[in-house]
Amino acid sequence: MLSAASILLANYKCLKSKQFLLLSAYLKLSLSPSFDYPLQSTLYCWRPPVSLQPRTLYSVAEQTARITRAALPKGTLCLRIYDELGTIFEDQDFADLFPQRGQPAQSPFRLALITILQFLEGLSDRAAADAVRARIDWKYLLCLELDDAGFDYSVLCEFRARLLEGGAERRLFDKILSLLREPNTTTRI
Repeated sequence: MLSAASILLANYKCLKSKQFLLLSAYLKLSLSPSFDYPLQSTLYCWRPPVSLQPRTLYSVAEQTARITRAALPKGTLCLRIYDELGTIFEDQDFADLFPQRGQPAQSPFRLALITILQFLEGLSDRAAADAVRARIDWKYLLCLELDDAGFDYSVLCEFRARLLEGGAERRLFDKILSLLREPNTTTRI
C-alpha cells in the first residue's frame, strides 16, 4: 500500500516539469479543469474585503474522526495525509495576503488543501466545493464538523486570485515539497 507522502511526492516530482507549468497556468488564469468562465476572477469583479482571523490549532472533530474511521476503515489519501503530515498549512502561512479589516475569510489553510485536492482529482470549483460538503474524508483532512455546510465555489477562485496578487502562487507547491524532503517524512510512513 502506498503512503500519502509517497503519493504526494510522486505527484510533485512530476510537477517539477510540465505538470508544474499546468498548475501555474491553472492558478494564473484562475482556471479549473472544467470551468465554464475561465477569466472570472476577483481581478475583474469587486467584492467586499475579507480579513484573516487566524487560528493556530486545527484538529479533527471527535465525531468526524469516529464516523470517518468507521465508514472508511482502509483509509483514503485524505486520511493518510492528515494522519501522517497534519494540516500541512497554517492560516498564518497566508496572513500577508489578507487585509486587517473586513468580513471574516474562509480559513486559508483549508482553501490551500482544497486547491491541491482539486488539482489532484481534476475537479472544477463547483465540484471541489461540493466535495467539501459531501465527502467525509475531505471533512476529516480539513478538520470540519460533519454538518459543516461548506462555502460558495467562487471562494476558490478568489483564493487563487489572492495567491497571484500576493505573488504567492508557488507557496503551496514549495511547502509540500519541503515537507516531503524532510528526512523523517519517509521514516514515519
